[in-house]
Amino acid sequence: MKRAPLFFVLVGIAILASACGGGGGSSVVPHGGSAAQQHAGAVIHVTIPNNATGTSTRKPAFISSNTATLTIGVYTVNGATPSPLPTPLSIAIATSPDCSTASGATSCTITVTVPVATSVVLQISSYDASGNLLGQGLVGPIDTTLATIPTQSVSIGGVPAKLILSPAGLAAGDDGLTHPIVFGVSAQDASGNTIIPPGNYPNPIALSISGDPNGALSLSTTSVTSPGAVTDDGMTPVTLNYNSAKTVTQATITATYGSVTASIPFVPIVFTPTSAALLLGGSMQPVTVSEAGYSGAFTVTGTSSVATVTCVPANCTPSTAGGTVTIDIAPGTAAGSESVSVSDINGGFANIPVTNTASGGGGVLVGGPYKTYEYSTQGGGTNYGITVGSDGQTLWFLDRANAALGSVTNPGSCNTSCTGISEQNPFSQFSPPPAGLQAITAASDGNLYIADVGAVSGDSGQLIQISCPGGLCAPALSASVPSLPTPTVSIPPGPADVIAAPDGNLYATSASGSFFEAQIVGCCANGFSSQYFPVSSSLQPNVLTADQSGQTIWFTDTATGQVGFFPLPCMYCLVTEQPSTFQYGGGAAHPRVPRLPMAKPVPRHRHLCCGSAFATPLGGIVAAPDGNLYMAETGGNEIDQLNPSTWETCSGATCTYNAIALPVSGAQPINLVVGPDGNVWFTDATGYVGVIRLNTCATGCQASEYNVGGSPWGITAGPDGDIWFTDSSTNKIGKVVLQ
Repeated sequence: MKRAPLFFVLVGIAILASACGGGGGSSVVPHGGSAAQQHAGAVIHVTIPNNATGTSTRKPAFISSNTATLTIGVYTVNGATPSPLPTPLSIAIATSPDCSTASGATSCTITVTVPVATSVVLQISSYDASGNLLGQGLVGPIDTTLATIPTQSVSIGGVPAKLILSPAGLAAGDDGLTHPIVFGVSAQDASGNTIIPPGNYPNPIALSISGDPNGALSLSTTSVTSPGAVTDDGMTPVTLNYNSAKTVTQATITATYGSVTASIPFVPIVFTPTSAALLLGGSMQPVTVSEAGYSGAFTVTGTSSVATVTCVPANCTPSTAGGTVTIDIAPGTAAGSESVSVSDINGGFANIPVTNTASGGGGVLVGGPYKTYEYSTQGGGTNYGITVGSDGQTLWFLDRANAALGSVTNPGSCNTSCTGISEQNPFSQFSPPPAGLQAITAASDGNLYIADVGAVSGDSGQLIQISCPGGLCAPALSASVPSLPTPTVSIPPGPADVIAAPDGNLYATSASGSFFEAQIVGCCANGFSSQYFPVSSSLQPNVLTADQSGQTIWFTDTATGQVGFFPLPCMYCLVTEQPSTFQYGGGAAHPRVPRLPMAKPVPRHRHLCCGSAFATPLGGIVAAPDGNLYMAETGGNEIDQLNPSTWETCSGATCTYNAIALPVSGAQPINLVVGPDGNVWFTDATGYVGVIRLNTCATGCQASEYNVGGSPWGITAGPDGDIWFTDSSTNKIGKVVLQ
């Protein structure tokens, strides 16, 4: 839908000593005035662009290009409505001698008369060619007693003829927690244009909730007075808070403007039981999931060595609207905890906590020392990202030097030797070939997604989707591959990391100082559906992770040492920064500064908040089963521990960041992962693979490192229950045996 700025009008008032109706202008004075009464000429300057976007050399915006007629009338005189109310002056833009077109815009200079020695308020209205009201605004009071009356301006507010609520439905899990759910409110005028600033709506859009007898739902506001930002297509974000400890079957959120209404349903995603406790070698546990009135497919994510997940029916779609599907959660090959995420096509999702314990259970037990093995890959490679494929069995890794994709088909058979390692080149049709293969993840659609950070002239980086049916990989296209890499997202250069998030979308970072999101659903014959949003030029977001709740994505920054987060589902993008000073362990506080917006919102309304700065740039980040975040300081010999619920303590104008530094023996920790044993494992580019033993953290976390040589970089929990890593300086991958 085309957008039209609604509206900005300049009004100049010149005193003209004239009789009523004189001065060559058109009179809008009240009837019945004294014949001797003096009047002033009000000069109205209006500029109308001839395009839908309102582009013009004048700022900040102008009246809609759909405007065909203007009316200008007296609204009040000395604070009272005249009686009888005079007929407004009507200007037909196309035929009025007061209007002319030049330099791509139509300008009208209209002189009207108003009483002298009074306080006058004028009402300006705009209409399209069919006579539909587009906008209204008031200018004044105009004090006509002044010898020189300054120019005034008025923002004409667009009149809503259609209300839009997005997304089409809202949902969250009935897990007993409180969920903030963000949706957007926007409006279109009678000509079908989206109403954007400047100018408020002539009257507020009212919001209400029905079908919620127990008060499970509440709104952050019940009145939307103005459209959202121009760059956000006029969408105003509103938060619906859902207390799932209270019962609600199906509620409706309704927006009302006069006789115009729009509504969206809220329906809880109901799952029973609300958590799954598994036993190694034990039986599968079914979880039933339903959403009243919903007939679309659910997306289920969470398959790992902790648990394997299947859906009944296999397409995870209820046979009837509101029907039940069953998620079978079976114990994996290793003890640990994770969340199984269930999402609908509208972005609503629920998280099912899963715990898999050994017989006799209780606590994280880690032995040592460990056996470590390394295996050569194809000649001359430098290996980076590594992940477990969607099948839960195959390891995939990136060979940057050879622009190749490697795999380990049977990791459990690898000990002193490993025969299941191979490499292939699915990028042969890319020109130039990807030179910065860095991060890789497997998504719920069964494909691999690769972040190519770029490295040479002509390769500015890209996000690549790869399909590997039967183990033979190729760009996932149904059409021919053009000369440039496809499918890629139109993104800033240098994607550094990519993850498949619990809400069913991909999230990635860019070394140019940006985040972006790509929808997996509907990928990818002709590329991704994507959004990206720039952040401050001082930022360089690096690695992403979802927290244990599955409701927040956290990220590190390699340029400034900042750590930040954004909530899921994300609806509004507003980037903020904090100061750069920091001391560990609740040390010296720093002055608090305002959190200022650093980037424009984008149509899918993502929201970011950046946080505190650490001593040196940060690399990898992971959310651990103990509820804490662990981050690698790539420029120092430390792993940082941060509690996301108490990470910042503020008192008045002073804030302190609460974190714990865990020294390690190496000097350059890079990436982290939660292992099958439930502990945090990390790579150290100075030649080590290390572990943070979480069961020691009550009295001070113990970290150990094991010398494997080379430059370990990528790390993942393998399907065989061991820790796998890559080496960025040699053609090797390796593993640490935990069993």
